Amino acid sequence: EPEQVDNAASGVVDVVVDASGDGDLQGDEVKMEVDDGFPSKSKGLCRKVEKELNAQASTTTTEVSNDQKLPKVPRSSAHFYRDWRSLHSTQQRYGYLESFRSANYAQIFKSQMESGPFSQILNVLVQAPASAQVAAEHLRGLVNLPRISAIALFLESKDQENLRALVEIGKSNLDETQLKKIKKTFSI
Repeated sequence: EPEQVDNAASGVVDVVVDASGDGDLQGDEVKMEVDDGFPSKSKGLCRKVEKELNAQASTTTTEVSNDQKLPKVPRSSAHFYRDWRSLHSTQQRYGYLESFRSANYAQIFKSQMESGPFSQILNVLVQAPASAQVAAEHLRGLVNLPRISAIALFLESKDQENLRALVEIGKSNLDETQLKKIKKTFSI
């Protein structure tokens, strides 16, 4: 009668059969591979180590994303784009933007801001939702960026709505001159 020894960590099941019929199981071992759902061509110890490493990696990634510290205010646009891509949720991105002051925008985006991140910033600030003070701070920073009026001209309708909503949120913390400049620059 076959005797089965399960070695699931390696993806191989040892089946011992008395193939010779002499009652001695010595040398009669047959190995059969079993699909345990783990996508790997490795066998034995390599497979076991690979599974453990993958399990640790997925645990580590989860811990990092749930307990991620927000980056500091960047010094360049390259650092901003790197940090921005690393933040995946609206709340993480909003927390990151909360540390910005209006002067930071000019320091970070010396030549210009790309349209994609501009739209995403608008979306985050409206969805979070930003307080009047935070919205005004970001509008004061964004309005002074080079070529921002050209980017604003080519915004999709949803982004234009977000921009209008952000101005509406922040207008109580903007003086008349600032509000006029923002409306003119963004063609609102």
